[in-house]
Amino acid sequence: MRRHGIRYRHTWCAGGSPSCSTCAPSVTGVVLMFYYRPTGEYAYWDVKYLDFDVPFGMIMRNMHRWSAHGMVIFIWLHMFRVFMTGSYKPPGSSTGWWA
Repeated sequence: MRRHGIRYRHTWCAGGSPSCSTCAPSVTGVVLMFYYRPTGEYAYWDVKYLDFDVPFGMIMRNMHRWSAHGMVIFIWLHMFRVFMTGSYKPPGSSTGWWA
């Protein structure tokens, strides 16, 4: 690995953030899977049961939703960083939009 590849920069966590933020929707999705049946006759009542009767159910559902939104935002930021820094180009070519 080259030295410039592991040098810390202000955009270094743009790739690690989406991969780390994948954990929260995965864990909460597995927990929510035990309480929700995705059929037309049960879906509404399962969500009502999850929100009002399951302990921490509403928090779990909101955490799943907001972490999934955050993951999408982090992926867009990562793609923007890759484009602006020219990381997709082969070594030796001009890097970045300013070059």
